[in-house]
Amino acid sequence: MYLLTAELEGRPVLVVGGGRIALRKIRGLLDARARVTVVAPHVAEEIAALARDGRLVWKRRKFRDRDFRKVYLAVTATDSAEVNARVSRLGERLRRFVNSVDDPDNCTFFVPARVRRGPLELAISTSGVAPYFAGRLKTFFENLLPEDLGSRVDRMGRLRRSVLEDAPADATERGKLVEDALEAEVARIIEEIAR
Repeated sequence: MYLLTAELEGRPVLVVGGGRIALRKIRGLLDARARVTVVAPHVAEEIAALARDGRLVWKRRKFRDRDFRKVYLAVTATDSAEVNARVSRLGERLRRFVNSVDDPDNCTFFVPARVRRGPLELAISTSGVAPYFAGRLKTFFENLLPEDLGSRVDRMGRLRRSVLEDAPADATERGKLVEDALEAEVARIIEEIAR
């Protein structure tokens, strides 16, 4: 596996299925500002509420191949192995990424467990082999990492930009100046976490 992050803002994403697991995936996609379309005959009340609020589009029916026509990627969260496989085959044919929840054989990408602190994001993946373990590690790191870590990373970002504004053009020298400016704060954070 090659772990990467995707820019989904404004991009159309398809979710096939409308239960509790689909809701969890939808929340993450909406957080990433994707344009979400859900295809399912029935959905959890929270998904219906998101549709009523205009946060996503709900097509109240079974999946059709044409639903995949103009999407960037798709997530299946159904109880049907047949539907998962069909969406996966279609994704292969159209060269689009597909994640089938709890069905690694029909995935071309996996969604790691994530811990977020502002711009800092820690991703934990078992490549679909042991998602329960990834979830437990996520909880461990959520309890371990300080809540204010995001604001501290933001400060380091501002300091980095400030240093780079006045830095020479040489990439090696620029990198060294940034390291020198941030090292004390990075060391403090790591020491706090290690305690």
